[in-house]
Amino acid sequence: SPADLRHQTLLHDDTPDDWRAWLLALGIDDVDPRYGHAFNDSSLLLEAAIDGQGVALARGALASRDLRTGRLVKPFDVELPARYAYYIVHATGAGPLPKIRAFVDWMQSVVAAESSERSGP
Repeated sequence: SPADLRHQTLLHDDTPDDWRAWLLALGIDDVDPRYGHAFNDSSLLLEAAIDGQGVALARGALASRDLRTGRLVKPFDVELPARYAYYIVHATGAGPLPKIRAFVDWMQSVVAAESSERSGP
């Protein structure tokens, strides 16, 4: 169970805030999210988890390939929405330009495909 994480090494990025939020969302307050190893690069964080150095909390888009190939497993079916978002911005009036529309359409298709892969089997 998620409460068993108190016996595991937690892997996180520079700040344990994501672990803290995830644990609190589950009502777990006796696991210290500062315990473990911090990484300043998401790919290093995932490689450490793949190498068995601990349990990582990662963005779905970054971990999806390793989850699909079995290099990583998702031990709990708990997800929290990201605290931030990405936006496509352009100059006023540029939206109707074919090259802008093509880029926006392409980006939306990439995001939709990634979302579909993460929610697949």
